[in-house]
Amino acid sequence: VPATPTNLGLTSVTRGGTSGSYYINLTWKDNATNETGYEILESVNSTSSFRIIKTPAVNAAGYSVNIGASPIKGTHYYEVKAVNAIGKSQPSNIVTTVIK
Repeated sequence: VPATPTNLGLTSVTRGGTSGSYYINLTWKDNATNETGYEILESVNSTSSFRIIKTPAVNAAGYSVNIGASPIKGTHYYEVKAVNAIGKSQPSNIVTTVIK
């Protein structure tokens, strides 16, 4: 099983000038040497209902998640897991942002 990503950070929340979509910009430390990719998981207004929203490629250490032009209002929680054919790592630390 791959090593757990650490130091997950939410570096910014931006809004695209042309699209109007909101982007959650995440970074993390890639500690795995055998991952085949990552899973970014999100939960809104709860820390118990995470769902996979993006699957960045191998050796990723960041990703910009498009949550749309009209995202659900409230607290958005994010975590990352490294994955390979054997299984998934433990989740990284959780980061949050509030969308109003």
